[in-house]
Amino acid sequence: MTTSMPIGVPIPTALPIRRTVILGAAMALCAINGLAGAIILAVERTGFVDALSSLFNISAIVWIAVVCGIALGLSPAAEDRDDPLQSRDIVVLALATILILAPSGTLGWFALTVVAGWTLLTSERRLARAAAILLAVTMPMCWTRLLFSFAAKQILAADAELTAILLGTTATGNLIQFPGGHGYFQIYPACSSLGNVSLAILGWMIAVNLFGRGSWRHDLFWGLMACCSVIAINILRLTAIGAYPQHFDLIHGTVGNTVTGWLSLIAITMVCWAGLRNVELPNDGTPTPIGHGLRALPSVAASVLLVITILSVGTKLALEAAPDIRDPVALRRAIGERLIKNGLRVTEIQGTPELMLVAERDSCRIVLLEARTQGWNDALIRQMKGEDDSLRFIYRGASYAELPLFRSTWQYQTARIARQIGGAGFAWHPVLAVLSSPACSDEMSVLGGALAL
Repeated sequence: MTTSMPIGVPIPTALPIRRTVILGAAMALCAINGLAGAIILAVERTGFVDALSSLFNISAIVWIAVVCGIALGLSPAAEDRDDPLQSRDIVVLALATILILAPSGTLGWFALTVVAGWTLLTSERRLARAAAILLAVTMPMCWTRLLFSFAAKQILAADAELTAILLGTTATGNLIQFPGGHGYFQIYPACSSLGNVSLAILGWMIAVNLFGRGSWRHDLFWGLMACCSVIAINILRLTAIGAYPQHFDLIHGTVGNTVTGWLSLIAITMVCWAGLRNVELPNDGTPTPIGHGLRALPSVAASVLLVITILSVGTKLALEAAPDIRDPVALRRAIGERLIKNGLRVTEIQGTPELMLVAERDSCRIVLLEARTQGWNDALIRQMKGEDDSLRFIYRGASYAELPLFRSTWQYQTARIARQIGGAGFAWHPVLAVLSSPACSDEMSVLGGALAL
């Protein structure tokens, strides 16, 4: 990749610091910090042995991409220009340093996005290809997850529609009717095709940056083919769950996850092979040995990199992973106490994945559920609504006709990160879906304030 974009003025130093080496090392450091957050979270949840056996819940494609991207970034071509570090590089590196020093793996991926994006825009040859791969890593590890937080309802509904077409039934949101019409099953976020699509894009980015690019039409076509292949595999799995509900544990459990993962990996590999058969290998000079540039750094620059590495990873180890600030037990207790205080009889419905309470007084019947901020259980809530029932969403004491998706999701995600870096004042504010019968007008007039959490 070539560019004529101005990148600032050289920084005068007693010893020249090679720009390609510093940017390559910075991308590696950001990637390590992002991975550290995911590794710590996996170990905390399942223990080291189980986490290691599952690659710390990180796809093999991501591990391959990180290794390839770092290897490319730390082995610049011998023919590369020995450009000194620029003033704008310093600004980008300073911002990235602030982000990775925070005890948050998510901010590590933000930092990698900044550094890799800048490097891709202002570099060429091997360093630009390394930046493209590492920038693509941030998609499955960060950005698709954030996208899902705000668009889960629409993404899961699309999966449900495709599955329902194959089953010959109907879909309502992310609920799919079983063949024969004897019930519904729900697609949860972990079963979405979006995660596999981001891995397919990453796999194609690894392939084209290691083995060569074709025309943009060629790359776009085969990239879409990789995405379509993993979507098809996931939809077929969901279809199998609907067609053979008696084998749910087998299809949806460990065996199904393993088979689906391997089929997706094989499909991505085959598509990449087919798309690159007639593409010439990139000719960007003679690579230097990995780490050769780092060994040539002045001792002060090498020491700074080492200190930042120790501090950034150390803070994550010391303060642990980002907490899930949801507290269903406390929510259940608080709501139950407030409903009883208002003279309602409260019953908890067992066997449901989300909080569900039924409050009654005389002919008034109210059902309260936690509406997930991403909106993925919205279809289930609306299906429970009776013909004469009213549905309101209560969030921070205010009543809404529709789920305040953006506002509640933004508050949840920012509070989660802020709590991790010491912002104890950031609390979780759940959204409550309230289904009420026509006789509950008096109760509903006071419950909004009573359920302000």
